[in-house]
Amino acid sequence: MVAKRLLLILITFLIILIPTIGAATLDVSQPIQVTDNEYYERGQSIIYDGSNYWLFYGRSASVTGNYGNDNPDTHDYEVYYKKANSIPNLVGAAATRVADGDNENVYLGETDSAYYNGYVRVYASVDQGDGTAELYQWFSNDGGATWEKA
Repeated sequence: MVAKRLLLILITFLIILIPTIGAATLDVSQPIQVTDNEYYERGQSIIYDGSNYWLFYGRSASVTGNYGNDNPDTHDYEVYYKKANSIPNLVGAAATRVADGDNENVYLGETDSAYYNGYVRVYASVDQGDGTAELYQWFSNDGGATWEKA
């Protein structure tokens, strides 16, 4: 009876241990700031188009503080992006506003992005000023030189 219990304990131990043997480790690094603007920025999304990495984010038009000394939960964000051929090069890339007259009043600065069929696309919810918001999509197929809204 003792031998069976010992065998059961050994099998249980091996079931737990075997999957962890040779398992890959995950390196977790600290975040780094990739912009140098004084205004509050948030809502990042990143894509790769086969040549370049695109980092999209919302930048507040009015908030320069943070939760410690201000309230960044506003609806006055605009969508910006940085583009570079590698993730480390995004740090030094120029920040560019997605050029469109409707790129203002983005709700909390949240973005999402996608690359499909030659088009870079960025999405954001835009406050309509009446308690509602609409999901906007801007897209470019010329490297960000021009943007259209769908």
